[in-house]
Amino acid sequence: MNVSTRRIDTHAHIGARRGRAGRRSLQPDTQADYRSAVILETRSRILEVAVQLYRQLGHRKTTVIDIAHEISMSPANCYRFFSSKQAIKDAVVGRLLEQVIVAAVDAARSDGSATVRLQAVLQEVERLHNNRFMQDKSLHDLVATAMRENWTSVRPYSEGMESVVAQVIADGQTPGEFRKGDSMTVARCVLAATDFYTNPLLIGASARFARPTPDQMLEFCVRGLREV
Repeated sequence: MNVSTRRIDTHAHIGARRGRAGRRSLQPDTQADYRSAVILETRSRILEVAVQLYRQLGHRKTTVIDIAHEISMSPANCYRFFSSKQAIKDAVVGRLLEQVIVAAVDAARSDGSATVRLQAVLQEVERLHNNRFMQDKSLHDLVATAMRENWTSVRPYSEGMESVVAQVIADGQTPGEFRKGDSMTVARCVLAATDFYTNPLLIGASARFARPTPDQMLEFCVRGLREV
């Protein structure tokens, strides 16, 4: 092999090494993305199976062993994704309450005046919680337990509801539809007044007491929001 050939081979070898190095430099990010996707997918699968078992057995009787068995995973491997049985239950509640927030946001963004949209938000929240109480009692019991014991997932839901209602109220204050005032404080007052209809802990209790209907309470709140 002559000198020029060796030089070409040397350059090719160096280029190949650089190419491999370049590819290697991309691998950590790619691997991290892949690992993140696998973790998210596995966590999602665990929660889906947990929901199925909660409906069949109840959340109190369902164990991590039950969940792991359903997805052909060892309990030890399941604990890699959730630290405890309680962590799984809390994550499930977080998902269920997030669905309510999403529906409330959609209602808040609907067409109409602030009054109409505020009524839509509260009616939608009441409808979702009441439907779960009537049609999915096992999951309703799970959410109600989380509310009663103030699980980690409850605070984001409460703050989310306050933010949604406060924004609608602020929208109504700008053109003078609602009286002026701190929108967050007013939102908390409205939610406190309608808690009997929008709190999973109290849903279903209305049959035992003589109380205004949800629409009557909403009308009462709206009148209080308007300028005197």
